[in-house]
Amino acid sequence: MQSRTIPVLSAVLLASCTVQPPPPAFTGPVAHLSMTEIARNPFAANVAIVKKINGQDFRDEIDPSQPPPDTPLNPRTGTIATADIPAGPETYSVAGYSIFQAPIFAIAMAEYCIAGDIKFTPVANANYILKGSFTPTYSALWIQDATTNAIEGNKIEIHGAATINKWSLLATSAPCY
Repeated sequence: MQSRTIPVLSAVLLASCTVQPPPPAFTGPVAHLSMTEIARNPFAANVAIVKKINGQDFRDEIDPSQPPPDTPLNPRTGTIATADIPAGPETYSVAGYSIFQAPIFAIAMAEYCIAGDIKFTPVANANYILKGSFTPTYSALWIQDATTNAIEGNKIEIHGAATINKWSLLATSAPCY
């Protein structure tokens, strides 16, 4: 009886860990959007990523919520992922937040979180960059044309602190994750 329990239990546990398939590829003309990471210091960085397009989950090539394993004390600055996006009017649900090299740094340092929707119309074959600015007095997310640096669509801004109250997260979750 015991010899059958372990394989059956293992199969049930493995079945519950299935990965959802990626969303279908966009059809029609596409533009290109780069998501960014800006190093704050050797132990922390801020990332700006797309979470959804028109309410549909968006998956990029990497998971920027995890520190890069090959750079334990050297967070990257610059593009962390570039993805095709549909050309045409769209609503992009974006988030900017802090990541840390180890959990202890998350306790000791300010953790920024800003999220919202940016509406804009990408042009086919154009390149765009999702950028962010995170400070104790002002935080913002925006999409800009990679060639002209012009801001596309609306800018998400918080005048004041955009930091997470870590102790209140015990009861709720931040909108960035």
